[in-house]
Amino acid sequence: MTAEKVYDVFIGGLGVSGASVSYFVCEYLKGATTIAGVEHYEAPALVNSKSMHNAQTLHRGENETNYDLSHAIEMRDKAKILEAFLLAHATKGDGTYRRVSKMLLGVGDAEVALLRKRYEEFHPYFPYIKLLERDEIALYEPKAVEGRDPKEPILAFLVENGFAVNYQKLAELFIASARASAAARGKTYDTFFNTEITGISRDGKLWVITTTNGTFRARIAIFATGPYSLLFAHRLGYAKDLALLPVAGSFYRSKIPHLLNGKIYQPQKEGLPFARFHADTSVEGNGETRFGPTAKPLPLFERHHWGTFVDFLRIGTFSLRGLRALASIFASKTVLGFAFKNALYEMPYIGKRLVLKELQRIIPTIRARDIELCRGAGGIRPQIIDLAKRKLQMGIETIYGDDSMFIVTPSPGASSSGKTGETAARKAAEMLGDEHFFDEEAFRKEFGN
Repeated sequence: MTAEKVYDVFIGGLGVSGASVSYFVCEYLKGATTIAGVEHYEAPALVNSKSMHNAQTLHRGENETNYDLSHAIEMRDKAKILEAFLLAHATKGDGTYRRVSKMLLGVGDAEVALLRKRYEEFHPYFPYIKLLERDEIALYEPKAVEGRDPKEPILAFLVENGFAVNYQKLAELFIASARASAAARGKTYDTFFNTEITGISRDGKLWVITTTNGTFRARIAIFATGPYSLLFAHRLGYAKDLALLPVAGSFYRSKIPHLLNGKIYQPQKEGLPFARFHADTSVEGNGETRFGPTAKPLPLFERHHWGTFVDFLRIGTFSLRGLRALASIFASKTVLGFAFKNALYEMPYIGKRLVLKELQRIIPTIRARDIELCRGAGGIRPQIIDLAKRKLQMGIETIYGDDSMFIVTPSPGASSSGKTGETAARKAAEMLGDEHFFDEEAFRKEFGN
């Protein structure tokens, strides 16, 4: 790479979101002929997209009870893009994805009533959902019924053909597909690994991105670097009303193989911004079941990398406005109690027993001796704080600057990565202008309307 080379599009970060942007830019952005992808680590998707660091789930909105109908439909439509890509590009059995059942299990009168009401509202828009009574639940997931008090009401939603996804392999597939697309269309798609971004500046109409592997110049700069996307935006004067609450998620796993056949979720607790424990069979199909994730605030940009604490201090969370926002968020006894309880989940002895109370709602017969903490597993979700409203902002945030985009992806960012790539390619076409356009016809041919 030489400093003189000018790229049409620069993409910082090659986790699953940045890799998706690479594919959609190479495949559908007409007129852009030179694209660069830069990644801090030696390979794609080694941070939050790494298989062991997330729940390996493709969220479609129907099982997340904190989503209202409109939000669930939006999530469904985003997920459809990723589903179509997987079915078209992944080879069956290559480990990128596995078809699994996804169950939402309601326990007790209140949750059963919630699921019945939700089914009536959602079924016209999600016709593949099945509503299961106790005996039917036992056919799909025997362990969810075995040992349970027969007087305890239970009800479930079931999606038979859900997806478990290895997002690390998916990122690799996006990049391989981007390379193939670029080669077929006479484009250049250069990837640079072990390359850390150290500075961003403007030189006329070009972005100048300095890295540990030289200087890049580009007409459009797109950053899909997790929490660093917001830090880069701040450096350039954008989105100063946003800060971050990094939330670490850890997992427990069962020592008993083939405990479940698919995934089981619980209804969300009202007033909580984070999902309750769920049970997930591994995408690898090795019979392992993981439980989680926990949700523990941790002042780091990357799990197990304590040097990123300094970067966290620069994001505005510990400013006067940030501290006021945190005080408002944790003023709720529900949120504060949830955070305190989650902080205990990884403690010796007591943590396992607190986790067990949650898990026995899903699998009544599971015991403390049957589970263990997954050491080294789990990533960090960059949860966005709206400093003006003093509240957490759910979902993905893309900040648009002058010929630039900064993509911040808390959960379920991986599930939305296909839509993220499409949107970034469309916006890049607008920014580049002139003879550049998004190939709508080709996109619809692959992904439908």
